[in-house]
Amino acid sequence: MSQKAINRSSNESTTGYQFIGYLRLIVGLVIVAALIFQAWKQVEVGAFNSLDFFTNLGAISALIFGAVIGYSGFLVIVGEVQDFWMQLVRPAATALVLSALVMFVYSYSDLVVAVEFLQWQGVVIFLVAPIYALIDWLIVDDRAALRGGVIGLFLVLPVIWIFFVITRGLSDGWTPFPLFKPEEGFGQLALASGIYLVMFIVVAIIVVMISKLSNTLIRSGKVY
Repeated sequence: MSQKAINRSSNESTTGYQFIGYLRLIVGLVIVAALIFQAWKQVEVGAFNSLDFFTNLGAISALIFGAVIGYSGFLVIVGEVQDFWMQLVRPAATALVLSALVMFVYSYSDLVVAVEFLQWQGVVIFLVAPIYALIDWLIVDDRAALRGGVIGLFLVLPVIWIFFVITRGLSDGWTPFPLFKPEEGFGQLALASGIYLVMFIVVAIIVVMISKLSNTLIRSGKVY
């Protein structure tokens, strides 16, 4: 390959990676805007409860992912390296938001009706965020190859969330998904918790496996 061809390829790679940076920032802002709009709609009808809203798995996972991917996009735009912490936080956020999608699909037997019920902000929170997370993780090479041991770190937030769900469900009957039925006691809650943890671990394993792929569509031109 000629030097001219190599330079052209390098320029195309840089341009493509810069586009990804702006796209990540936009996606992050749209997700946060969708969450704010969702909260505002609930406030208007007098149905907003901050505890319910920010412990909803879809909302909390989308919020975390939106903040992380938006910051990642900012780093790309200003030319900064995705540092050590981003190499841990971004896959963790990706696994969390994907697990929320899996839980959403698993929890509702009539998925078409459940999706039709969602307004645009719900579509962004429950569908767009996880789908974008998976695509971005697959096609962009600015990620380190992860070891399986990091899954233990990724599990911290899901375990905290499950503990809160069980505690609150037994105290006031609140449930984030139909699968979590506090009125049926510890057995049902333990089963629901186990199902979600298994789902999360499977998703986290997939995220780790993808991190080892070298054939990506967008190359950052940097080695981490």
